[in-house]
Amino acid sequence: MGDSNGLAFIFGALLAAGIAYFFLGSNGKTSSPTILATTGPVLHPSEYRKFKLTKKVVLSPNTARYRFELPTPESTLGLPIGRHIQVMVPVNGSPVARSYTPTSTDNDRGYFELVVKTYESGAVSSYLHHMQVGDEVSVRGPRGTFQY
Repeated sequence: MGDSNGLAFIFGALLAAGIAYFFLGSNGKTSSPTILATTGPVLHPSEYRKFKLTKKVVLSPNTARYRFELPTPESTLGLPIGRHIQVMVPVNGSPVARSYTPTSTDNDRGYFELVVKTYESGAVSSYLHHMQVGDEVSVRGPRGTFQY
């Protein structure tokens, strides 16, 4: 009777190891939700990078959701919690920058989104309001000092 209990234990342990190998892969790690390590960081804290507008959804007469394309379909913005990005656009020949918190998360691959209310006197919000699909903005980040 002792031998059958020992065999059952060994069989159960082997089965558990096989299931773990199947789900975790041969390297013993789960697949990463982001591939920024192989594609390089999307954002840079001091260098502006260009992102193309791919979709604009009007939510109300003065508010819209703007979708910007990331470098690859698998890229994520990689913005830490509590941080924001800075969007820079040309206004009357001079660069003007404003900070925004994206409404997309790192589960959204290949793009990031901003929901922006347009103000009549808002330099950057008015620029975004008049953008057409295919236009670009310059972005840098992460910005802010809040550490979570």
